[in-house]
Amino acid sequence: MNTLPLSDSTAYPPYPYYHFNYTNTKTANWTCSVPRRAAYRILHTVSGGRIDHCRLPMILEWPQMLVASALVGGAGLVDLVLLLV
Repeated sequence: MNTLPLSDSTAYPPYPYYHFNYTNTKTANWTCSVPRRAAYRILHTVSGGRIDHCRLPMILEWPQMLVASALVGGAGLVDLVLLLV
């Protein structure tokens, strides 16, 4: 059995905090509001349950990548304008 990183243990400590049922989680906070719950029910029905297995694009998972892309794009645009002037 594999050990946990930087540890000799092969499992998390026996505390209630670590007893989490990941199969009941939803990736888009579907339970936050009535419209989201309704959208989830519709999408779950239409997709045959595959909505729970859709991966989000990196840009939505890591907003810092959106900021970094905007900064790099903006710097490139400034360089291009300065090159043409």
